[in-house]
Amino acid sequence: VTCARVREAAKTLNYRPNTAARGMATGSTRMVGVTVPSGEYCGRILEGINGALLQRDHLMLHAWNPNPFVSSDDPMQRKIIHELVERQVEGVVLRVGSEEFERTYFEEIWQRGIPMIVVDREMALFKTDFVGSDDVAIGSDAARHLLELGHRKLLFLGEAESVSSARLREQGFRDVVSEASDAACRKLVVSTENCDVETLIEALRVPDRPTCIFCYSDDLVPLLYEAVDKLGLSIPQDLSVVGCGNEAWSSMVRPALTTFEQYPEKVGQQAVDLCLERIAENST
Repeated sequence: VTCARVREAAKTLNYRPNTAARGMATGSTRMVGVTVPSGEYCGRILEGINGALLQRDHLMLHAWNPNPFVSSDDPMQRKIIHELVERQVEGVVLRVGSEEFERTYFEEIWQRGIPMIVVDREMALFKTDFVGSDDVAIGSDAARHLLELGHRKLLFLGEAESVSSARLREQGFRDVVSEASDAACRKLVVSTENCDVETLIEALRVPDRPTCIFCYSDDLVPLLYEAVDKLGLSIPQDLSVVGCGNEAWSSMVRPALTTFEQYPEKVGQQAVDLCLERIAENST
């Protein structure tokens, strides 16, 4: 009866518990720091993170570097991490701006024993918990699909940014193509930032041009479609195209793009599951 009266009084007075005070008493803020950039793909990762945390009665404290690709000595992500730690987050989920960060870059996290989960891009210089796509398998499957269609002159389209997803997808792609004795694979690097349409046009203008292209990311596809249109070629009659990322526009372009679904919402959800698991391990 007393508890019921207290709850009724709290409801009447619009009482809300003081989370900061409760955190000081229990040692739990129920907050997870998240530093994932904006954009369609990463935005879907964030949706997964936010939804999974709310379902588990946790809150996402989100801050990100406006530049998704930075140098290994960039100070912004370190500043964001320090700010999150000062707000007593119990865990951190992040997509790094550089895979070349030294382990010491995250010293503030390591010293305090805060679990850190990396999504989408793995660290190159040390191991940490990671949730993301099997990029080698994506490249391998793309090559098998194109070879099964009868293609023997294949092109891997990468980007100037040196990121693990591009390297690993190329590795898987080349490994499978190399198993076909009558097939050959070329590589072309373009930049979405510089709109390298002319580079693509030159690559497709040669007499022995490729008959198919695997774009490591859907982000490169608009450049390719523009080059194909300027050359008067037709997809898929003259050129087969495979992308990766299943961005919203990929089903609306004509012809519709064949692309890989990476399930970024699930990446976010699994990152939360792993983060909260690590937090629980630390509290025992």
